[in-house]
Amino acid sequence: MEVRKLNKNDVTEFRSLRLLSLQTDAQAFASLYDVERNYPLSKFEQRLESNDTKFTVGGFEDGKLVCTATFYRETVKKLQHKGNLVAMYCHPKYRGNGIAESVVNKLLQDASELSGLKMIDLSVLSNNNRAVDFYRKMGFEKYATEPMAIFDGIDYYDEDMMRFEITTN
Repeated sequence: MEVRKLNKNDVTEFRSLRLLSLQTDAQAFASLYDVERNYPLSKFEQRLESNDTKFTVGGFEDGKLVCTATFYRETVKKLQHKGNLVAMYCHPKYRGNGIAESVVNKLLQDASELSGLKMIDLSVLSNNNRAVDFYRKMGFEKYATEPMAIFDGIDYYDEDMMRFEITTN
């Protein structure tokens, strides 16, 4: 298992895994497969740009990208103490083997080193018990629920807002 920040050299695998996520777990993401499959590769390269305000961590098994999570820091001055974990996805074949934990731990560790960052927030479908339990195990705590946060054209889904408090900054 290898866990590291992704870069533009990972774009082809990143795009494939992202599109898979929008097919296998469509309800968990606000974006749509039919939209993102038409994005140029450059759009995915932009997502992999890494700096003090954003980065994506990837987990590899046997050289294959199977898990990703993205961090971005709020850029508005009064909100810069906050960051967000978004676009978390682990290929179904690799769930439960520890790679997702390693990816999130790397993201939390790297983000925690950013000066002034106090918390990392995320949102997760309230009915996705496996994901809610996973994030709780990783140290996130639920602080709110947004009713009807996601609408897929047929059904509405609530989202839990969860937060990881950084104690070292």
